[in-house]
Amino acid sequence: MLNRMATFFLHLFYWVYSFFHMGRGKKNQVLLCSGGAGTASPAKFPPSGVKVCLKGSGNRIILHPGTRFSRSSVMCEGDNATVEIFEDCTLNGLHIFVGGGNGTRISVGPHCTTEGVKVIARGRRELVIGEDCMFAADVVVRLSDSHPIRNVETGEIINGQAHSLVIGRHSWVGQNVCLTKNAVVAADTVIGLGSVVTGVFSEEGTCIGGNPARVLRRNVSWSRALEE
Repeated sequence: MLNRMATFFLHLFYWVYSFFHMGRGKKNQVLLCSGGAGTASPAKFPPSGVKVCLKGSGNRIILHPGTRFSRSSVMCEGDNATVEIFEDCTLNGLHIFVGGGNGTRISVGPHCTTEGVKVIARGRRELVIGEDCMFAADVVVRLSDSHPIRNVETGEIINGQAHSLVIGRHSWVGQNVCLTKNAVVAADTVIGLGSVVTGVFSEEGTCIGGNPARVLRRNVSWSRALEE
């Protein structure tokens, strides 16, 4: 009898928690991978340190083992979005917001770290972050402009289509950096404090910076080791 009552209240608590904290959409899933290929099981509760709210439908949050969250959140108001975070990341202050539309895809590679990143997405766009990237505080990643800008005379939308935004493996994104739609950053890139990255940087091992960002130095690499 006591076991049945405990089970009933556990299911009731889970339903209330899911309704108010994980959203009210349909066919949404938070999946925890166990490490093997293709092995993932639904999570009754999100991991500690991250708030998940799925208001749209058909959204999937896929979490690989070893990742730790603090002061983070994932909110999906669109439909059929996929957010996948690979293993052994340390994510402090990561806030992912999918504001609407259909089919957004966001992938964070293994061994990444964040100290305050806001990702803003909408519609059929893709964000790919390679492995072992390091993000400082107050970074903004925007996959679209969110609102159209039109030519007054013709009505034509002049701020263009948004597609993919790519940050290559082992890149260091400095404090107060903003990356905008369609930006591409090659592997082993250092992005200087306060930069606005709008273009395609296909050369590996560069230091870029400015508004808009440009190549400042070539043939560089960086390490997580602190300066003496």
